[in-house]
Amino acid sequence: MYTKECARILFLFGLTYLQPMKMFGTPSLELPSAEEERKRGAQEHYTKYEEFINERIQELSDILNEAKEHNIDLDNDYDERMHDPAYREMRDQLLAKRTKALMLLEKAEMKRDKLEREHGVTRHIDA
Repeated sequence: MYTKECARILFLFGLTYLQPMKMFGTPSLELPSAEEERKRGAQEHYTKYEEFINERIQELSDILNEAKEHNIDLDNDYDERMHDPAYREMRDQLLAKRTKALMLLEKAEMKRDKLEREHGVTRHIDA
């Protein structure tokens, strides 16, 4: 008895409320599909990876500017100034920062590329 009454109420609710909404273009109460939710989540992750990548690129730029400011050559291991302990310490610190930033950048790019391959998401460009 109770189940039949509930079914009747739900049926009437569908006829009186949901059906007119679909016919007249009013937003319905339908939930987004699982595919849409998955794609939206993948797009959000993609955007986060893009932001992280841009931060790492800025960090690398800052490291190179700092090296240039202190006149430190990060690519030349045979610089005559390597005998100076202060120079060597500063150079080693900058090299460690650069290496860490490059590793984080590469890892984020790999994850971003994986999202592109598996979920078909791409960079969202605002006009």
